[in-house]
Amino acid sequence: MIQYSHLLPNRWRRLSVLLAMALASLCFSGFGQAATLNLTQAIKLTLSNSPELQTYVHRAEAAKGMVEQAAVGTSKKIDISVEDAFGTGQLSGIKSAQTNIQLAWLLEQPILDLRVSVAKSKTNINQLEKDINAVKVAANTAKLFINALSLKEQMKLATLSEQKARQAYEQISLLVKRGKLSAIDALRAKANLSKKSLLVEDLEHEILVAKNYLAAQWDGNADFVLAGNLLTIPLVANSTVLEKRLLKTPSYKLYGVKQTIVDREIQLAKMSINPAWEVRTGIRRNEALDDYAITAGVSIPWGRADRNNGKIASLKAEQLSQRSLANAWLTKAKAQVFQVNVQYKHFEHVIDALNSETLPTLTKANKAAQKTFTQGRFSYSDWYLIQQELIDTQFELIDAYTNVHLNQIQLEQLTASFIN
Repeated sequence: MIQYSHLLPNRWRRLSVLLAMALASLCFSGFGQAATLNLTQAIKLTLSNSPELQTYVHRAEAAKGMVEQAAVGTSKKIDISVEDAFGTGQLSGIKSAQTNIQLAWLLEQPILDLRVSVAKSKTNINQLEKDINAVKVAANTAKLFINALSLKEQMKLATLSEQKARQAYEQISLLVKRGKLSAIDALRAKANLSKKSLLVEDLEHEILVAKNYLAAQWDGNADFVLAGNLLTIPLVANSTVLEKRLLKTPSYKLYGVKQTIVDREIQLAKMSINPAWEVRTGIRRNEALDDYAITAGVSIPWGRADRNNGKIASLKAEQLSQRSLANAWLTKAKAQVFQVNVQYKHFEHVIDALNSETLPTLTKANKAAQKTFTQGRFSYSDWYLIQQELIDTQFELIDAYTNVHLNQIQLEQLTASFIN
């Protein structure tokens, strides 16, 4: 907790904080009313402006370049040769020369098509990795939003507690003047009021920090009012539906894409066992006969059938590895879904119990204690304990609501619901 009691009296300290908040609001909003911000808007702003996600735009351009490069084959070549020239006797000079001009190229289009296919599949990896990071970024924003909303709810409770502490202090001070209570009770009530005021002040600062940190996710400013009701239980799908959604997440799809890439690399390795044929065609000039002729030819490389066996075996092992990793990820994700679901149900039960039993009972006890205290039949210490127990339980309720929302965010992160 942040404390400034050594700098200013409580009343002036509170006033300075409120003035600072008001001035900051005016500076940011241009003397206008601050806009409201809900959870959906915060996530959309993050996904649209997050610096972390901008890197994938450049990666996509790089992947596109690799696809274009994969379609580029071996350059065609021109062979020019001269025979039977610059010799002796009948072969002197160029009168008997034979000039050959040939164009040669490789029949490698099937291999190029496979290379392009592999390169295109790798662009899918970039998109899936972007989606995975988008889910992570969105979930982080959602958690920060719920944290700020929780602080806002705590602020309401702390302000109410401060008001009640002030009323209690004023009531006790009046009873002290009438001689019905000891001055010690008034001093204790004043100290309790001071502590409640400090809590309000701490929460004011924490809310400012939380909103600023939230706005930093999309490189914005904190000139907004949080909109949302924390004190509700969000709906979540059952475990069967959630487990089916895991199969559609980018994290799981990524393993499938990697397996596809390896499969195409295996095809490419098999096709590369027999290198591409070289085809040649051209024209021959015979000076002695003053004639031209067409030439053609083909070169067929001779390779061993097992020349890529080691590479193929390695790729097959990698494919099996990716399959195992996919199964391991799915098993772990299902376990996490089960765990978070259990936690969600636990906090749901806590909320129900606190709302239906604990808080009504403590509220009745607090009212009865206050009544008997004013009648002089109950000590301030005992009344204070009941008051504090009620306040602590109300804070527990806020924590339970906060946790149930965080559980929902965890489930949405696991099932990648944010990018939908």
